Amino acid sequence: MTPSTRFHTTDEAVSHMVASGLSNCTLIKELYLAGNKISDVEGLHRLLKLTVLDLSFNKITTSKALGQLVANYNSLLALNLLGNPIQTNIGDDQLRKTVCSILSKLAFLNKQPINPQKAREVGKEGIA
Repeated sequence: MTPSTRFHTTDEAVSHMVASGLSNCTLIKELYLAGNKISDVEGLHRLLKLTVLDLSFNKITTSKALGQLVANYNSLLALNLLGNPIQTNIGDDQLRKTVCSILSKLAFLNKQPINPQKAREVGKEGIA
């Protein structure tokens, strides 16, 4: 039996689990945590194979809360932050600049391509 590389939940209790339990699941490639009460990404820096991270409709308010994602700069290709207060707090343009400075290989932000050429290349691999 092969280990799962995907984790999907909309259970609001998961916000504490991210910091503790998920950080030890280093094989996770896709993590869907939409609709929880997550306010920062503490513990995700150990998920070095992470390619897709959905944090939409959580409670992320500042770019500082995304700081630990810098460890995922080499693997993360798609990040969804739609519906978080950070969008209105710093604006979409500043959010894009901030995230791209942390995650240079990111192809999709909030389900939109960062760079059309990069998105096409990544899209061929099935990430969106």
